[in-house]
Amino acid sequence: YRGKHIGTDEIRAWYQQVDSHRDQRILFELLKRTCVFSEAHVRERLKSAHALIRGSLPEFVIRPRRERRKDVLLTYVDGEGKSGASYASLYDEENAISADCVISPGDFRSRFNKHVKQNGQVAALVIMDDIAATGKSLSGNVSRFLSEFGDLLQSTKVRIITLVATEAAQARILRDVRKMEHIDIDFRSCEILPRDVFAFPEGAGASVWGSEKEEARAQALCRDLGSRIYNQSPLVYGGMGLLIVFPTTVPNNSLPILHSYSRPGSGRTWQPLFPRVVN
Repeated sequence: YRGKHIGTDEIRAWYQQVDSHRDQRILFELLKRTCVFSEAHVRERLKSAHALIRGSLPEFVIRPRRERRKDVLLTYVDGEGKSGASYASLYDEENAISADCVISPGDFRSRFNKHVKQNGQVAALVIMDDIAATGKSLSGNVSRFLSEFGDLLQSTKVRIITLVATEAAQARILRDVRKMEHIDIDFRSCEILPRDVFAFPEGAGASVWGSEKEEARAQALCRDLGSRIYNQSPLVYGGMGLLIVFPTTVPNNSLPILHSYSRPGSGRTWQPLFPRVVN
């Protein structure tokens, strides 16, 4: 994680921050279910993502070894310095797309027009993000982006791509994009998250804990520790509590005890196993 090997010593120090052996086992069980993506895993997913849309693009034959396609642009809608920008750059690197095809939303209009003038019509615009957890933020950001730049994209396929998504987020985004009838737009995720990467999945038969009693104790523990990090949202926004770690960051929908330090004056010092860099 972030170039650092996390081994048994770091793991032991993390779960031994609680005194009870029973609570330590709970933290260890949560960690065992945590999906930690390597950079190689991410790159593989980005190749798969491009395969999902390649069939709808004009045929592109690479002749010189270093030739890159320029009819696919990439952007992001989660803000400068966020994960979308880094994954957009990785996407073009893995899929033989020219590096100058990654366009910041901050100067999208001028860069888009300049690109068309120099290289011809754009076949597709890929809006890249790492995760769609609730789908609300991504859908809203895409809607705002298209309200500003939709006039440029009347003849361009728009494809929203995420590395992972929850079923709920997928349903929400697909429902929202169907309303955008003036643009050829679709959503694809490389992976729909299974229920065992939720700390406390909801729904009938959804529990991944051995018993209701064990789940209740685990949830109480996570709420107690999490309240020392985020007082109002100990299991993060919506109580989602995902168990997801990417190579350089942890989504803010993941369980706080994985990625964040306790607040000063919270009464207990908590050291995360995967410290999250906050932009």
